[in-house]
Amino acid sequence: MLNAISNNLNSYNTNLDNKNIRNLNLDTTLPLNANLDQTLVKDKSEAVSEILGYGVDSEGFFTSDFNEAAGLPKDFKIYAEDALAFKKEEELNKADYLLSFYKELDFAKSIGNAYKVFSQLMQDKTSFSNEYLKNFTYAYSVDKNLNITKRYSKDEYISLVDKNSTDGVYLSFSTVEMNPLKFNDINEDSIFNKLMAKLDKNVYKDKEGNISKGGLLTAFMNSNSFYLYAEGKSNIQGKFFGYDENISKKEIKDFANFMQANKLQSISSINEAWDGHFMVDDFSLALYIKSSQTHNLGSDITKLAQSLRDEYKDLVNSNISLDEFKEKYLDFKQRHDAFVALYKEAMNGAKINIDKDSNGNLNIKIQKNLNDEKKPFTPIQAESKSETFTYDDIAKNFFLTFLENERKKGNDVLELLQNLFRVDKGKVDLKA
Repeated sequence: MLNAISNNLNSYNTNLDNKNIRNLNLDTTLPLNANLDQTLVKDKSEAVSEILGYGVDSEGFFTSDFNEAAGLPKDFKIYAEDALAFKKEEELNKADYLLSFYKELDFAKSIGNAYKVFSQLMQDKTSFSNEYLKNFTYAYSVDKNLNITKRYSKDEYISLVDKNSTDGVYLSFSTVEMNPLKFNDINEDSIFNKLMAKLDKNVYKDKEGNISKGGLLTAFMNSNSFYLYAEGKSNIQGKFFGYDENISKKEIKDFANFMQANKLQSISSINEAWDGHFMVDDFSLALYIKSSQTHNLGSDITKLAQSLRDEYKDLVNSNISLDEFKEKYLDFKQRHDAFVALYKEAMNGAKINIDKDSNGNLNIKIQKNLNDEKKPFTPIQAESKSETFTYDDIAKNFFLTFLENERKKGNDVLELLQNLFRVDKGKVDLKA
């Protein structure tokens, strides 16, 4: 059942009663029109501030220029701070870059893509009560053009989970909890559960406690299928996993072959086959840092190991082309291989001293026999574009310990894996 959930996580028009309208006189029509205006976004000219380059009105909602950019009708009011929450979450993902597929997320285009699906699920309503939400479509399937092909109730979705048949099925909202597994009803509390971003549900509620369609759309975008709709400048990891429509499947396959032919030397056997596992490379880089500390190899070795991991992170999180990445990666790997040799020397008892000259080049000295004080240091010259290097052998139980430490620091390894394989964007045509 958990596998089924993990697979799934991989990846408004105002309607007025004619009879009431006929019975309205001029005096009652004016306030009615005023109330209708409250459901529409304000014009850009009424903006009092700006967020992400779009106007924000006095109540904190985006003005009409945002809706135009996103392709949203004027009666969808989006709270600007929620856009910042998505951007902030993406920035946090960049810090733990294995959760990120974008160098820069375009919130307007992303919520516009979400609207393409959401508009097929919602009925002709302006707001949604908890009673109505309980019967809202629980999950759905779409084709490559984001057209809904099938809808599922809560019971039908649970049945799919039991059968391990949730491939290509997406939850409408973040209603499923893990550890223990729980399927929540769709209501104002469950739909605003944090997945990608922490949203403020109160700004979308009217006096009766109903949720506006702008709020429901924002919650819909914040669901487990977020990366189905996300759009922006993809990083290298995003390009590999199909989040750049300008890159063909053949280019992705060629890139995978390149990485397989030029694998980093691993500290263990965890990356025998490279299949998009930037995560595995990162874990191995982190293990070199930990191993250097555990075996007291000296601060110079440890600093180089950390520097290498930082450089790898920046490289994978960059928005450069795949060809440019390959060029930079080969340079990185050459210096990485050099550090592997240093690491092995240190593990065999040699003392490593490293400093930089005035040009930023690294001067490396190796004393192979620490007991022979008369034996001179062996100097090595090494050029470095970003003072890096790294790697050797640690037992499998150390790797498991490392994962446990990551969890203790608050890094959800399961969620990380889910984010890596959540959605196959290669099957979706956002431009259709």
